[in-house]
Amino acid sequence: MDLYKKVAKTLKLRAEDIPASKRGTEASQQALRSLASLVQSLASLRNALGLGHGRSGPHPGSLRHARLAFNGATAVVEFLLDTWHERPAPPADSP
Repeated sequence: MDLYKKVAKTLKLRAEDIPASKRGTEASQQALRSLASLVQSLASLRNALGLGHGRSGPHPGSLRHARLAFNGATAVVEFLLDTWHERPAPPADSP
């Protein structure tokens, strides 16, 4: 979640980064909060059902859980990448 927060801050994708005077402000802010919540939920799902942390053998996750995690992660990553590609590059530091 810390990495997502850093990326969201860099790309100005936090709810507080949306100007209050813009049309759709509340909906945009809620969508960005939901995106952050999705990232946290995916981490929790992975910890609860995933095979990480040295686990092996049968696990309670099913194919539908895997699809949910995959589709959620894909949505987050595509949105972040689309935003990154759309934003102008920061100026290079001069020596």
